[in-house]
Amino acid sequence: LGPAIQQLISVTEQTIQEARRIMTDLRPSLLDDLGIVKTLEWFCREFQTLHPNTHIEASISIEESEIPDPLGIIVFRVVQEAFHNVAKHSNAEYVSISLSGTEDHIALRIEDNGDGFVLEPGPRHESIRAGLGLSSMKERVELSGGRFSLESSVGEGTTITAVWPRADGNRTGC
Repeated sequence: LGPAIQQLISVTEQTIQEARRIMTDLRPSLLDDLGIVKTLEWFCREFQTLHPNTHIEASISIEESEIPDPLGIIVFRVVQEAFHNVAKHSNAEYVSISLSGTEDHIALRIEDNGDGFVLEPGPRHESIRAGLGLSSMKERVELSGGRFSLESSVGEGTTITAVWPRADGNRTGC
């Protein structure tokens, strides 16, 4: 084979590997194999390894069986986007994540002590000021029947909260 063909093969192989990496990032096989609780534990460990100057405190006080499968991927993607924002924008030294449940709801809360930002007033403030990531988190949560809230203050950090009601005592509207 000529050098041009060999280079094309190499680029194609790299593209395939990158596509696989992106797919794994979007939906890790751990989610299907072990569920959201173990996947979040893994994700926090991986994030801590990649960002050793950011301390993570995780509190997961809900059983895997209490979280409907469709909600697991939504929780994962919200956590993934929130942590991406922490790494890219916040300069946080500390991130707290909790996933809990009561008889009435399932709640996800992610809080950091980073730089924070000023929220623009109005119903679309997340997408106008803070970027596509926050608006996509909000959309995911609301489309799955939950409520999304965002609090941020300059120098005080950011808190993201997502709450899903349980229908039938142990299921969400997903």
